[in-house]
Amino acid sequence: MVSLDESEQKTSGLWLSLDVQEMSALRAEVGAGFGKLVDNFLEQLPGRVVAIDAAWQRRDGAQMALMAHRLKGVAATFGAARLSALALDLEGLARRAEWEQAGNRLPELSREARQVVSLVVRWGGGAIPGENRS
Repeated sequence: MVSLDESEQKTSGLWLSLDVQEMSALRAEVGAGFGKLVDNFLEQLPGRVVAIDAAWQRRDGAQMALMAHRLKGVAATFGAARLSALALDLEGLARRAEWEQAGNRLPELSREARQVVSLVVRWGGGAIPGENRS
């Protein structure tokens, strides 16, 4: 498992994508179920991004706003503040039917989601030493 301290996060720019202190606090709060929670997050994140993009393709503002709102919340829970902020931005753009601007933000959302997945996996994939995930 890799531990990213604050100085490493700042010098590498990773702190923009994942707040490891937030993840550590969540781990402490959830305890033994943390690994499964993270696994679910990692499994569902790509689908959430795809759902937002699909709603944008259909110009379905209500659905896009709903999916972006959900992503905003779950990303914040996991300390992915930049991903949460992008989702918030897309939620507002969808509600205002600002399709061109939303379309311009979608690649950034996708890149950030991939970065978050990479960092969570690098950070340890959610595994707590000795935890039984079955």
